[in-house]
Amino acid sequence: MTFEKFKTITLNVLVLLSLLLTYKMWTFQPNYEQLGNLETIEKVTLGSERPLSEVVLPIHVLYHNDGKHMGAYNENDYHSVYELFLDGEYRGLDVHSLNLKRLNNIIEREKSIEFVFPDGFPMEIFNQLLDFEDPDKSLTDVERVVIFEQLENNRIQTYAWFISFDGKNYLEAQVTNQTFGAYEDLYNQQKNTFLEVEPMDVNPNRPKFYFPVKAIETNKFQAYPSPISEPDLTKALFQDSNVVRASNFEEGVRSYTDGNRELKLYVNSNYLTYINPSRRGERFMTQDSPLLQAYRFVNQHGGFMDPHMLANINKYPDQKTEIDFQLLFNGYPAFDARVAELEVVWQDDEVFEYKRSMETISDSVVYEEPDPMNLLSASELETFFKESELYNVNDIENVTLGYTINEYDGYVVFTPNWYVHYQGKWEVLLKEDSQ
Repeated sequence: MTFEKFKTITLNVLVLLSLLLTYKMWTFQPNYEQLGNLETIEKVTLGSERPLSEVVLPIHVLYHNDGKHMGAYNENDYHSVYELFLDGEYRGLDVHSLNLKRLNNIIEREKSIEFVFPDGFPMEIFNQLLDFEDPDKSLTDVERVVIFEQLENNRIQTYAWFISFDGKNYLEAQVTNQTFGAYEDLYNQQKNTFLEVEPMDVNPNRPKFYFPVKAIETNKFQAYPSPISEPDLTKALFQDSNVVRASNFEEGVRSYTDGNRELKLYVNSNYLTYINPSRRGERFMTQDSPLLQAYRFVNQHGGFMDPHMLANINKYPDQKTEIDFQLLFNGYPAFDARVAELEVVWQDDEVFEYKRSMETISDSVVYEEPDPMNLLSASELETFFKESELYNVNDIENVTLGYTINEYDGYVVFTPNWYVHYQGKWEVLLKEDSQ
């Protein structure tokens, strides 16, 4: 064999080998074990996730009919009316400057349903809850929604106004799949649960507030909260509990960290703080508002073990947003105790701080105290607002019924009270011994 012939054979072999390796590379399928058979980190959840419609709720619902006003303050009483509102289809959206005189005419002289929310909620929340034709048309915040009917082109049409008093404008939408009669039918079925209320001008820059004509007779409740186990809390809040280590033990405080975030358990006070100062944790890659992101964070970590309602939103200059969810007890929001509050501080698409109780009410034993108590009536509240020097009426944003929680050794007491949304926070109007 000549040298030239040997080179030719060798070259052909190398070409064939190259083609074979190329084919193998393009047709190679790795024999990965199915993920279902691999060892995974068990995700612990404290409670079931709750839909947004169970967390974003009005604090009361009003029915207006030719100068007569009725109101429901208990979520159990207005639940079906709110469900009807959520089922609406809203078309022909348009934003207008708010004319309070026209709004008052609708409320005082026509029939309407009014949903009063605890704080100004971004329109994005309602885009998630409702069927809108054009979600791009929106307001900064929505504090109330009014449903009413009016004659237009010889036809009766049903309309909804989504009202922003801070923005001094409203979004008008036509309700195409419902008539106002559907709301009237529901009201007539449940009118025994609605109270006669009367309007009161408290804040000249706000719409009228409505208070029951007669004093409400109600009762206190005692409850014995159930503890949430420490391991469950730790596993629910850290993505990988295998890398979590105890970082510091002090008297009454236990701390854990995964290197980026820190969980502090205040075992004597039964609450925790979860801090993410480096913000290297779970980043929500979304354009959603901090409110929606905070809701998802709490939901995905089993935070809504008890029913809660979105109650307060505060924005700060450093792009931090504080969102407060309050315990919903017996149909009313509860305040003034750790067991009643979920607080999230959101910054840069991540949770910065999360505070919650280490106890739950849902599984606790609850007793109704036998002695009834009376809450202030509309006339008594009017006198209070006129004479009180505790409040600058221009800073009163809302008023509602709720429970004050007083904590004792091993149990808590729910005391009914009037609450005001004042300077960005909910606070009790009168202490029990002042009523």
